[in-house]
Amino acid sequence: MHRTRSLSFFALALSAFGLAASPALADCPIVHIGAGQLSGYGLNQPRFKGAELAILTPGAWNAFWAKHTSHLEDPPPPPDVNFENFIVLAAIQGKHPTRNGPHVEIVKVANHDGFTNVTIIDDERPGDVEEISNAFHIVKVPRDCVFPNGGFAFNLKAPPPPPGQVAGHVFAETPEGPVPLPGAVVRLIRDGHVVKETTTNDAGAYGFPAVLPGQLNMLVTKPGFEPATAEIVVESNETTIKDFVLIHLPPPGAIVGHVFKATPEGPMPLGGAVVKLIKNDQVLAVKTTGPGGGYEFGNVPPGAYALMAGKPGYIPQTVEVLVEPGSMITQDFVLEPAD
Repeated sequence: MHRTRSLSFFALALSAFGLAASPALADCPIVHIGAGQLSGYGLNQPRFKGAELAILTPGAWNAFWAKHTSHLEDPPPPPDVNFENFIVLAAIQGKHPTRNGPHVEIVKVANHDGFTNVTIIDDERPGDVEEISNAFHIVKVPRDCVFPNGGFAFNLKAPPPPPGQVAGHVFAETPEGPVPLPGAVVRLIRDGHVVKETTTNDAGAYGFPAVLPGQLNMLVTKPGFEPATAEIVVESNETTIKDFVLIHLPPPGAIVGHVFKATPEGPMPLGGAVVKLIKNDQVLAVKTTGPGGGYEFGNVPPGAYALMAGKPGYIPQTVEVLVEPGSMITQDFVLEPAD
């Protein structure tokens, strides 16, 4: 059973030890001192459930080391630590009936909200040897990396579940049937965020070798094709196979034309007019005419659109246009003066 104690606070008066100020949210570099399956710390206590320690002085370090090695017949001396520049952090997991399974690891030290937060992976899954374990991990971090007037918050987390895999192929639909589609971009999305991305090879294949279990969305795209989506559930130590068939998009069209102003002598080019391309009441693109009154919208997907041309001092005009695949639509405007 994983310890229900998930956050322990040690409100230490660190300023008494001359700790320098440190910036909020700074990650501290972690220097490994030792790790193993059996610490003597707490080993002689029948109900010992583990401990997390911040060791700030040579005297405290020597006292801890004496307990840590108390089960050894010939204990080694404590490793040398310069406490003017470093502090020591120790995680003792607690006693378990098996070995080669349970372990503990200090994985991150960072400052936040006035505390030095220590993240510990506490893996209590049983091992394959029926022998008492009391796993430990001991590290040191720079003394100037912790808050001078705060405390330590130890956050014990269970290890993530074993990853799974996601693999498959992307094909293009053709009259003769699906064919492999290289160069398609495949994305894995979790909670609205892209967590992994890859591109299909010459055979249209893709693969994600290490994916945390859970529900994900997939998005496959390639220019000239309709995007494809899917929902998948990844299981630990299993491969989820998902294939996609992308459909060619029809070739885009274009809209070109001129904006003129009405004069007694006839239509004259109107520079500085604004032409808007609109679909479903949304403005998709805006062009401004040059001195010759010309405008152009390229790469317009097939469909029905509204075009609106206007300029201050002139009555705006709106027309409907239908863009066919690969077509070029010519649409001119003649704007009347507003007065």
